[in-house]
Amino acid sequence: MRRIAVLAVLGVAFAAFVSVSNNRSTCVLVGVPRVIDGDTLAIDIEAIRLYAIDSRTLSQLCLDRYGAAWACGREAYSEFKRWLGKLVVTCEVVSTDSFQRNIALCSAEGYDKGRWLVWSGFASAYVPNSKVYIHEEEAARAKRVGVWRGAHVPPWEHRRSADGAH
Repeated sequence: MRRIAVLAVLGVAFAAFVSVSNNRSTCVLVGVPRVIDGDTLAIDIEAIRLYAIDSRTLSQLCLDRYGAAWACGREAYSEFKRWLGKLVVTCEVVSTDSFQRNIALCSAEGYDKGRWLVWSGFASAYVPNSKVYIHEEEAARAKRVGVWRGAHVPPWEHRRSADGAH
């Protein structure tokens, strides 16, 4: 009997950290995420790509203001992971991509995570999806933060050249 009670408590605690609710076309994912890369995270088994942004791939290099290479993709991942820490994130799914990842607007403690990544220079506004983060990208460029402190290739161009398509 005690074992059942412990399992019930654990089940309730787990549900408090990871929940999925469907309301017609709206799906909300809530939990402590695991960061996959600079613009993708996972809550439980659900992969989530942040809406309207594109971050550098993990292997991508950029140049600083002196022309020295730095691992901008790895730094974007590290900063995103550091900034999220163990925060509970709420993601409102707006669609899915060709890899069946959820595309979502995610926030924690009142902060839009996509907005922060673009504003800090670790992601670009992905205009084909939305122009929602254009002003944050302009601000990052003006402050010369993140990838804007030197030269870089936009992530969508980097992936295209890495795949051999031009």
